[in-house]
Amino acid sequence: PLAQGIDNHCGAALAATPDGRMHVVVGSHGHGFIHLFTESPAQPGSWSLPASIGIGATYPSLQALAGGELAMAYRSTGGEPRGVHFIRRPAGGPQWGWPLTLLQMPAPGYVFTTNSLALSPGGTLHLLAEFHKTYPQNRAPAHTMALCHLESPDGGVTWFHDDGRPVAQVPVCLEDTSPVIFR
Repeated sequence: PLAQGIDNHCGAALAATPDGRMHVVVGSHGHGFIHLFTESPAQPGSWSLPASIGIGATYPSLQALAGGELAMAYRSTGGEPRGVHFIRRPAGGPQWGWPLTLLQMPAPGYVFTTNSLALSPGGTLHLLAEFHKTYPQNRAPAHTMALCHLESPDGGVTWFHDDGRPVAQVPVCLEDTSPVIFR
């Protein structure tokens, strides 16, 4: 075992960097994550010491970039309204950067953003995430409103909407997106 959660939200994200190292990000519901990686590609069972990353973090999505950097998106529960945070780790670097609130939900309350990162063959980073409708005092269950797609040609430094417009301001809100699917 590499990690153990305190509840049933101990989801893990895996990525292999071009240098052959396997990276694992895992954590419990609404707490921080831990990051481990194989110390040597020649010794796949030799794991690093765990490093703490993220605040109020759940549901990681991890992607290795062509230059060896790591990019991660996750649901943030560190404030209201909740949203999707994005964070990067330089190639071979020991420290992760500061998280950026990339997407923000339209209202306070529970959300399960179901974020996912992917890298295209051309090196463009893609993020898909759900926007949710929530109701005051939880009078009705939250439900999915739209699926949003953002892309970044430079590994998460600059972002573009699905229709090609540059992201002018973060966090991106539902009104600023061109939803891929809208309910």
